Amino acid sequence: MKRFGVLVAAFVLVAGPIRLSYPKLMVFEGDIMGTAYHVQVLVPLWWRRERLERPLEELLERQVMIFSTYEPESELMGLNRDMTGLARPVSEELYEVLVLSKALYHQTRGAFDVTAKPLIDFWGIGEQDIQVQEWPSRSQLGPVLELLGMDQIGLGRDGYVQKLAGSVHIDLSGIAKGYAVDQVAEWLLDQQMNDFMVEIGGEVRLSGQKGDRDWVIGVRWPGQHEMRPLMGLPLSDMSVATSGDYQQQFVLDGTVYSHILDPRTGYPVLSDLVSITVLAKQCALADGVATALKVMGVEEGLSYVEQRPEIEVFLVRREQDGGLVGVPSSGFPVSQARFFEDVQILD
Repeated sequence: MKRFGVLVAAFVLVAGPIRLSYPKLMVFEGDIMGTAYHVQVLVPLWWRRERLERPLEELLERQVMIFSTYEPESELMGLNRDMTGLARPVSEELYEVLVLSKALYHQTRGAFDVTAKPLIDFWGIGEQDIQVQEWPSRSQLGPVLELLGMDQIGLGRDGYVQKLAGSVHIDLSGIAKGYAVDQVAEWLLDQQMNDFMVEIGGEVRLSGQKGDRDWVIGVRWPGQHEMRPLMGLPLSDMSVATSGDYQQQFVLDGTVYSHILDPRTGYPVLSDLVSITVLAKQCALADGVATALKVMGVEEGLSYVEQRPEIEVFLVRREQDGGLVGVPSSGFPVSQARFFEDVQILD
């Protein structure tokens, strides 16, 4: 994904004065993985930017050289070019993301699938103007679906990865940004920095507080051109991933379809789900689950989340009359949220 990840993002609202023990707020911004990053960290008054700036940039550059699909020399693209079918060692970071991706693949029954690129290419998703002239048959999709599935990727306990089919193509854009957020957050914690916000392409991890209050996350109103907030949520020591109906669409036979494809069927998702907010301690997990929920929809997605105590979600669906209905998981902190628009909340 390119820059639309920023547009679907959660954004951080300013909250409260800075604590006297950490009187200086440092802000770092830039581009990464076809999107943007934004880091806010509270530091002692005597700290200089150089103490964090260059190490942070180097850490982010490393994430690009591991996970980017836009960088031909990235480790991931090297793995994709490998057609030998032999096991090969990979970096600890790439291995960890593939392990989590495979776990989510099985937990979501294939809704989260990082091998779905052949299906995306088949439909022309990512092109500026999607043109679908006729609905493909199952026989047409069959050969494409045979190229998909995390079971075609072997993961050895020794950090080796084996593409059991050389033609398998891995795209980690639905989870890598969240993992990069975790990498930055863990590095800041190692530097004894406990009050910060890290955001990459809309995936956010929060630690401590901003001043004497929690950080406040804003969730955008659904709609491709909307920039006003739907909900503000105070949080601390938590990761947030958000997504919404800001993506491309196409029309076929009078029906509007999302560009989100279900890798289990090969067809576009037809869903009334317009906004997803996922809470989890680890941003990579939140990012991956948000990606899966776009495919799973409200009922299947909520059923999955209720079986995972480490995850909470707030889903928004659009009714036929255009109204919005919020559907929270049982542990989502609805009572702490501030809603800026009229949203009916289901118990």
